[in-house]
Amino acid sequence: MMKDLLRQLEKKMEALPHRCFFNEAVGYDELMDFLDPQPFLFPLSHMTFLLNYNGGFICSEKIQKLSIETVAWNSNRFLSIHEIDAAYSRIRHKFSKNGPQFVPFMQVENSEYLAFTYPYEEYESPVYDIWHEAFPNEWLQQEVYSGFEELLDDYIRNNGIIVTIG
Repeated sequence: MMKDLLRQLEKKMEALPHRCFFNEAVGYDELMDFLDPQPFLFPLSHMTFLLNYNGGFICSEKIQKLSIETVAWNSNRFLSIHEIDAAYSRIRHKFSKNGPQFVPFMQVENSEYLAFTYPYEEYESPVYDIWHEAFPNEWLQQEVYSGFEELLDDYIRNNGIIVTIG
């Protein structure tokens, strides 16, 4: 399914070049070097995405003429591995040693995050809407997608608009 979704995203980027801003792929070795010291792994579907696009976003038609920084901040944006590292560093103090790790991978337009949990089962994780005022035990109640593929499909079909709780 990821191959089909990546083809759909490529077609979307061709159809809406003035609204689609995706980074170059991260290299496999760079991705492995990034993950090596981390206390988490990415779900396979998200790793596949990163090996094609190291973050990026589709902006709303209403804001496309604003500066790229403003557009990025006000869009549902997939984070690059370096942005993931920074976002994870800001929240990791909330995790217990025996509880799940939440790994933010998308900043949503209200400046909150969507995240995976680790460890996960079957190489995938549901997608959770995590917000900074709450704690991880509450985040587990905020599943918004069954996995990255479902999120990416919704994201592509709806031109960057997705389901969030916040």
